Amino acid sequence: MDSFTTKGLLVVEAGAGEPRWIGASRITTKATAGQTHGGFGLIVSEVTRDTSSPLHIHHTADESMWVMSGRVRVRCGDDEFPLAAGAFAFLPRGVPHTFIAEEDTAMLGLITPGGTEAFFAEGGPVATSATPPPPDLERLQRAAGHNQCEFVGPPLSPSR
Repeated sequence: MDSFTTKGLLVVEAGAGEPRWIGASRITTKATAGQTHGGFGLIVSEVTRDTSSPLHIHHTADESMWVMSGRVRVRCGDDEFPLAAGAFAFLPRGVPHTFIAEEDTAMLGLITPGGTEAFFAEGGPVATSATPPPPDLERLQRAAGHNQCEFVGPPLSPSR
């Protein structure tokens, strides 16, 4: 059993969820707005070194990230800052943000309120192999629009 609900309790087993490729990041949704009465969406991101998302804005949700392992550099508005394993960042809705993995990294992402996590299911193919396919930019743009997200700039570049 991967997950179950009873009397409002949601249990998600280790390894549960359908991983999807969003670019070179492997994203597994652990909880959706539908499962949390709209409260939040929860994702696990496995990001390879030098991978960055485009600069983007969530119009209706805040995004929080906790770095479980590895290291990322985050940009929020005009500010950039490093996050190492164990660090946490809150990225408010309406503010452009992105990150780049400075080494292979695993992160837990919390989207509040829930709903925007649907972007990952809509935007990327199921991860059936260890190697990501080329990104489908039209699919990603369409998924962003459907989920109140807007791409507003390029990804971050590695700093060496």
